[in-house]
Amino acid sequence: MTHGILAILTHERSAAATLAMADRAANVEQADRIDVLHVRVDPLATIIVGEEILSDARREEIENVNKHEAAAVKAIFDAWLADRKDSDYAAATWLDVLGDLRGEVADLGRNANLIVLGKPDPARRPHHTADGREALHAAIFDTGRPFLLTPENGQAPNNPRIAIAWKEGQPAARAVLAALPWLAHAKAISIVVVAEDDGSGEAQGAKALLLEHGLDAVVLSVKQNHQNVGDCILSAATELGADLLVMGVYRRNRLLEWVLGGATSRILEATAIPVLMCH
Repeated sequence: MTHGILAILTHERSAAATLAMADRAANVEQADRIDVLHVRVDPLATIIVGEEILSDARREEIENVNKHEAAAVKAIFDAWLADRKDSDYAAATWLDVLGDLRGEVADLGRNANLIVLGKPDPARRPHHTADGREALHAAIFDTGRPFLLTPENGQAPNNPRIAIAWKEGQPAARAVLAALPWLAHAKAISIVVVAEDDGSGEAQGAKALLLEHGLDAVVLSVKQNHQNVGDCILSAATELGADLLVMGVYRRNRLLEWVLGGATSRILEATAIPVLMCH
């Protein structure tokens, strides 16, 4: 049985782009359904360290935000659904729940082919709303599934130019394997390595993995030059005209899931193109 795509809508600004990318992903992955998840935060879950009770005023504030955001993203979902008249589209289901965002993403995400979500909105207030950063961390650390981060204006075309940010290790290899349905239709594939030489040695693992699946790629080596590695990778992707970036997610300290650090956090923050990732 074909599993589906899980599209997570955390705020209205990214909802339309997330749904459009979910359709694209369902087509590429040949998925038979798209589950569209919106989680209304449970007011009791917003009590922060040092608090013992939830005031009536704060509860009312959170419930009002919930109501507004649920209505806004549902309207975007309904408009998207109305435009999908073609029977070739995957079936879509609306899931609106009150609860714990991270738990819901973890439970549903484990059974998805791919998780699609928008970039977190940096202006949103933690502890008051269903925060996109929480959904992102759940997708990364709690599901074991690949996920596709979608900027508000970023969409992968039918035959994308794909850049693979390669760092030897299981996360990068898993990301490449997860991206095979996209790589099979790519106009061009490039392997980006941050190295002091031509990068051919560092890229051998990626070249071999792609070759096993009948795919070839060029190697682009970039020097760090005191830049954040994430900025180096994003600059290389821009130079290549990439429509999609593929990479593994690495964390520096296994005990600190909320601190991604380094290249990963910079790319999540600054990317203007979709990023397919695996941990």
